Amino acid sequence: MKKILIVVLALIVLVAGSAFYLIKLKEPVYADSADAQYVMQNITADSRTSRTIVWQSRGVIPKSYIEYRMTGNQNSSQIEATNIDFKTDEGVVHKHTAYLSNLKPATKYEYRVGDDKNRTNWFTFTTEAEKVSNYKVLIFPDSQCADYGVWQRLSSAAWERNKDAVFFINMGDLVDNGEQYSQWRAWLRAISGMVSTIPAAPIPGNHEYYTLDWKATPAKLYENLFSLPTNGTEGLPNQTYSYDYGDVHYVVIDTQAEELAAFDNNIYERQVQWLEKDLSKTNKKWKVALLHRSPFDWRASDAPNTIGKSFLPILDKYGVNLVFLAHIHSYSRTVPVKNFAPANKGTVYITTGRSGDKVWEGSPRKTFDEVFYNPLDQPNYLTLEVTDNELYVRAVKQDGSIIDEVHIKE
Repeated sequence: MKKILIVVLALIVLVAGSAFYLIKLKEPVYADSADAQYVMQNITADSRTSRTIVWQSRGVIPKSYIEYRMTGNQNSSQIEATNIDFKTDEGVVHKHTAYLSNLKPATKYEYRVGDDKNRTNWFTFTTEAEKVSNYKVLIFPDSQCADYGVWQRLSSAAWERNKDAVFFINMGDLVDNGEQYSQWRAWLRAISGMVSTIPAAPIPGNHEYYTLDWKATPAKLYENLFSLPTNGTEGLPNQTYSYDYGDVHYVVIDTQAEELAAFDNNIYERQVQWLEKDLSKTNKKWKVALLHRSPFDWRASDAPNTIGKSFLPILDKYGVNLVFLAHIHSYSRTVPVKNFAPANKGTVYITTGRSGDKVWEGSPRKTFDEVFYNPLDQPNYLTLEVTDNELYVRAVKQDGSIIDEVHIKE
């Protein structure tokens, strides 16, 4: 009897153990042990139904995945990511990109990334509503730094005060040297909580186009790190693109013809053709353009430079309401401008300041500037709030004090 009992108990334990083993195989429990770092969201052309997720791994992962689900739903979907490797001054970077489509508007999702055995913890994002009448965007001017702790403190303060922002824009010169990978790592680490939650919408600046010995070069590291909409100028991936959010159409223009002259000597001509087609197709109420360099002479005069002569006629033609600029590390806001002159109704140009530690004491005030401030004391950021009736812009110091605010109406 004892032998029979022992055999029965042994069988029970064996069956239970087998069942537990099968359950473990069917429902793997992932710890946050995946080889995945610098997880970030990138803006897509339509944020109602799509999202791009990008991350890196330290080692080679033949097959990488993103798993996602509606918050509160235990049933998840999984798709395989696209993997590319690219060289940096620190070795090879393994990049993974997943494009999520057919998402449900106005819905909160959870996602995690990894391989077939290990996954990260869950991150979240919320898709744009089918019809959205008001929302907020964070805008960061030049974030290049000698000490990226400055960028971290500024971006953290902005994110903490504006958790309702739906995406964020970086106005170029994200890093001081675009080919030094350690700077990109520091830049990404500083915003890890924000960029894994809302999409980044970067534009390239001239510092993305420098080699380690400060010679001009195509911005390959910038190009490889991001996966942005592919609807821009042919041959300029991630450098020019457009996207919609709510009733606003955003266009990104690359102003680095000087750095690219030896590699591509007609980027303005090609972008002009693209911009004309792009703006002619949109039916959005508001139009916002994003350029790193100003279309006006950087000195005290407001004469149009090559950028201005190339693009301002198109911006005027299609009634672009607002243009954000960067590069000279000061904040300024012009009166409305049309046909290269002040006008009662025209485009407002806002130079955004600096969110890194690079300052320029000689940054000049120009004749069209209604407001000018040189943020020598502390870095700053901007918020753009969109409503049915206006674009409301605020420029804010790191400590929360207001530099400027403006209500732009049709």
